[in-house]
Amino acid sequence: MINSRKQESVQRGNAFFPIQYYMIDTSNPLYNLPLHWHLDFELIHIIQGNYTMFIGNSERTLHQGDICFITGGILHGDGKDVEKCLYESVVFDPDMLRLKNYSSDEFIGKMIDRQIYADTVVSSAVENRDFLSIALKLYKVMKDKPEGYELFTTGFIFEFLGLVKEKKFYFEKPPVPSTGKKLRTDQLKAVLNLVQTSYNNSLSLEQMAETAGLSPKYFCRVFREMTHHTPV
Repeated sequence: MINSRKQESVQRGNAFFPIQYYMIDTSNPLYNLPLHWHLDFELIHIIQGNYTMFIGNSERTLHQGDICFITGGILHGDGKDVEKCLYESVVFDPDMLRLKNYSSDEFIGKMIDRQIYADTVVSSAVENRDFLSIALKLYKVMKDKPEGYELFTTGFIFEFLGLVKEKKFYFEKPPVPSTGKKLRTDQLKAVLNLVQTSYNNSLSLEQMAETAGLSPKYFCRVFREMTHHTPV
């Protein structure tokens, strides 16, 4: 799913319906989800086990039944310790939801433009069962693809976002991380941008460290702490 530029290389759906369903088994020997980001939104549901995930600038452990809603531009990927886990995911271009002169356009637009930040993790607590119910319907139609599934899919996404708005599962401003964590996240995103734009060229450790504004030795340490991989 992820190429070495830290971007998902698989085309999601098609130009008219840019959405894709994934079933992920972390026990698969080929499984690996390095730190990356995308402008698409992603809705993750933990089916079995626990999954420790790096989201934004810290690690969160998701448990069976939990939902993780990741909006565009947020760094995410495997945490330090990956346990045996089965989870499903739907990734979609939020622009497919923006309809001219439609009442939800402003709310969705603010989320796309990062003026509104949805709560990332919705726990499996009883009071959140409505979120899980909608998400499960969404996953089912994406898997089964019944006649008219495109309409069902879009409707369930609207319903999920409507619940986010109704239950106020969002922030007008993002939670403020510590200065150190924010700086490291910005530095890492700058380096990943460099890798992405210079993928066909030979990059040196010194170039990556310079982009992060760190010495090569300290850069290696910071990069490994955040991604659990070496820069090389």
